[in-house]
Amino acid sequence: MEYTLERARRYEAEALRDISKLNRPQYHLTPGVGWMNDPNGFSFYKGKFHLFYQYYPYDTNWGKMHWGHAVSSDLVKWDYLPAALAPDSTYDHEGCFSGGAITLKDGRQMLMYTGVSVTKDENGNDMTVQQQCVAFGDGIDYKKYEHNPVIETKDLPEGASKLDFRDPTVFERPDGDYGCIVGSCDADKDGQLLEFKSKDGINWNYVGCLLKCNGKLGRMWECPNYFSMQGKRVLVFSPQEIRNMEPEFCDGNQTVCITCDEPEGEFKPKTKQCLDYGTDFYAPQVLNMPDGSKVMIGWLQNWDALRHNEKNRMFYGTMSIPRSISFKGDRLVQEPVKAIEAYRKGETRLKFALDDDLSRNERIKGRNFDMTVEVSPEEGETRYSEFSIGLAEGGGCVTLLVYDPEKKTLTIDRSKDGTERERFNERSCVLYGDRGDGNLKLRILSDGYTLEVFVNDGVNVLSAVVGTDVSAEGIYFGAAGKAKVETVFYNM
Repeated sequence: MEYTLERARRYEAEALRDISKLNRPQYHLTPGVGWMNDPNGFSFYKGKFHLFYQYYPYDTNWGKMHWGHAVSSDLVKWDYLPAALAPDSTYDHEGCFSGGAITLKDGRQMLMYTGVSVTKDENGNDMTVQQQCVAFGDGIDYKKYEHNPVIETKDLPEGASKLDFRDPTVFERPDGDYGCIVGSCDADKDGQLLEFKSKDGINWNYVGCLLKCNGKLGRMWECPNYFSMQGKRVLVFSPQEIRNMEPEFCDGNQTVCITCDEPEGEFKPKTKQCLDYGTDFYAPQVLNMPDGSKVMIGWLQNWDALRHNEKNRMFYGTMSIPRSISFKGDRLVQEPVKAIEAYRKGETRLKFALDDDLSRNERIKGRNFDMTVEVSPEEGETRYSEFSIGLAEGGGCVTLLVYDPEKKTLTIDRSKDGTERERFNERSCVLYGDRGDGNLKLRILSDGYTLEVFVNDGVNVLSAVVGTDVSAEGIYFGAAGKAKVETVFYNM
């Protein structure tokens, strides 16, 4: 198949004529058609928020990567734009992989991405290589630089992998030059982040290795973000194949935040934190908002737990709700962007008590909602030993949130969501700052087949894809012991 931008745009335009919102999330971005994974080029340009994404329009399985494109005025409601990049050149014919975007001093927007191609090694054998490329545009149409790639395998330091060299993030440096950080690994698959700089976005020089794994945090490091916030330098990235780092990091692919207190010079890690403790969140990108704040969005999926929604084969893939991020002390906290509140419909407030039982209410049910739940022990009573919420209940299916105040853990369990068993169906985390007294606050966003749970104002977050048919709308609350519950429920 010939992969050209014209062909991709023609195909998606035809598919989008009959686009249906049925069986789609209502307030999360999905591709109009085809496959979506990592967010790319998350940016603010010409008065709009732009989000590009890894994209294969012709099937709901991963294929040769294009860049899809959507824009928004509020980070909640998105409009599709034509595909931005296609793998139509010698240096990217195997795929246009992830990358970033920046507004240049002349007003153009530059996309920086990884071009994947096959070349010959010194023995004449086929070898896949990854190199960094750029394209320039006006927010709709982008033209690839005629002399791509701009960072080639020959620019790599000794020992760095030519195969695993991808996902550039691009930014303006304090000295006015452009900088980029690229995910990499050495010959032993040990993750590292490599830094480059440029005066024009085209001619790049290697600066050095910003941070190296040294066998302590998985292997290949993907999709880096590098920024300053509240006096800290911050790295957000996605290591592959983490092992034996529980309870903070489960085995497999994860999302990580590492901070450094020094404003410049060597990056000396101070804190290390998992960004999402659920089954499905990967490859986030961080946006610099016009007011200086930061917003993060991720792919609401994980290569370790990849599952297809067989009920709707027009598209596959969902982005998380964009999340405002900030630091409380050394802890990165996340909360849904405030703009989502404008999409709430109605309000139901309930207060009730639990005593070794379950509670349901017909006014609280559904699969598209924004719900806050606060639970505490009954005054003067022994602390309850467990609190649970059943979600997407129906037809013998249910997805559970289970809080253990003694262990200070929250577990998301989708083992009964009606889909085939996978490598894992549940994950737990220790709640940061939990006093173990039974006081807990949850904000739960459900959007059809997605769940995002923000704990105690976002100090922990757990996200999951749920495969239960959307007709299963039941919600219930349970406790082992006596507990007081307050809920605020909005349909979306």
